[in-house]
Amino acid sequence: MTDKETRKYIAEMKRYTANVSTSEARKLLVKAGICTKKGNLRKPYR
Repeated sequence: MTDKETRKYIAEMKRYTANVSTSEARKLLVKAGICTKKGNLRKPYR
């Protein structure tokens, strides 16, 4: 993945996590290790 693709992917993830409530989708992101329970992205995804 190039830097440009990585930045685009991270931006999409930030938009997605901002729109997701504390529903099953949020739990999926936490379980996958993409974001924390507080809603912050983990270090590799920042």
